[in-house]
Amino acid sequence: MDYTQELDPSSIENHTGMFLIDKKCPTNQLGFYYLKNAVTKIITNRHAVMHLNGAVYHEIAKRNGTSIPNVERCLRNLSYTWWNTNQCANLFTSRPSNKQLLITIAEHVRHTPPNNQVQKPSFIEEEHHVSIYEQLFG
Repeated sequence: MDYTQELDPSSIENHTGMFLIDKKCPTNQLGFYYLKNAVTKIITNRHAVMHLNGAVYHEIAKRNGTSIPNVERCLRNLSYTWWNTNQCANLFTSRPSNKQLLITIAEHVRHTPPNNQVQKPSFIEEEHHVSIYEQLFG
C-alpha cells in the first residue's frame, strides 16, 4: 500500500525525516537533509530516479546554493557513516550506492504508514468491525 499518495510534498518530507530518524540515520550531516529532499522528489515524481544528476541532484543543489558533486558527496558520506555505525544493516546487505540508498529509502517510506496513521489490522474485514475500528481510531 502506498501511504504517500494523498500526502503533499512537505508531509512526505516530514514522513521521510521521521522514518530516517527511526532507522537511526545520522541527522548531524548535511546529507540527511539532502536525502530527505531527494526521497521526496523521487516519491512525488517516480521518473526522477532515472535522472538523478539532471533532475534530483540539480534541484537540491540549486535549492541549497551548492554544486551537484557536493550533493553527491554529502549523500555518499551519509551512507558511509550510517553503514559504518551498523544502524542500517536491516535495510541493506552491503554499503549502498547513492542510487540504491535513494530507491530503497523511497520504497520503505512509501510502504510505511505515517506516525499519526494507525494501520488497520489484517483480520478486520467485516463491515461492523470496520465501523467499530473507525470509531475507535478514526
